[in-house]
Amino acid sequence: FCTILADKAVALRKNSEAAKSHYIARDSLLQELRATCKWLVDHATGRIGSVYRDKVAAIGSIKIALGIEHDQECARRGSFCAMREPSFLGAMLVAPGQTMPVPINRLMIANQLFDSDLMSHDELTGLFIPVKGTKMVLADGRLTDVPPDCFIHPKTARILP
Repeated sequence: FCTILADKAVALRKNSEAAKSHYIARDSLLQELRATCKWLVDHATGRIGSVYRDKVAAIGSIKIALGIEHDQECARRGSFCAMREPSFLGAMLVAPGQTMPVPINRLMIANQLFDSDLMSHDELTGLFIPVKGTKMVLADGRLTDVPPDCFIHPKTARILP
């Protein structure tokens, strides 16, 4: 019984440390975002120069970092992460024999999926189904076979169950 309690204490300590690390990283990014936005407001003059473009780019980078931090915290907690844009949900398609995701322009034209050699169109459901032998890159970066019960989202070209 003591061993179980000791193991539980270790797990709780690790969880607490991970949560603390998440909050420190998140708060640091939010402070950086706040300072960058304040600088933009304080220096707004109606003209857009390279400094302003750099600051706006910095905001975009911070937004991406916050999204990644959020995803990592969701993964640590074992919860579904739906805070980010829908284009980030789902796995990326990988062609047979390849290890890198297929470029989106090979799957979509004018923001619509088109029938390619990597997918088939199911007439009954109207869904695009990855062909046998395709793989997918999961959120954690692992490469795995596409399960038979998945489809390709028509607007994002991501694989969903």
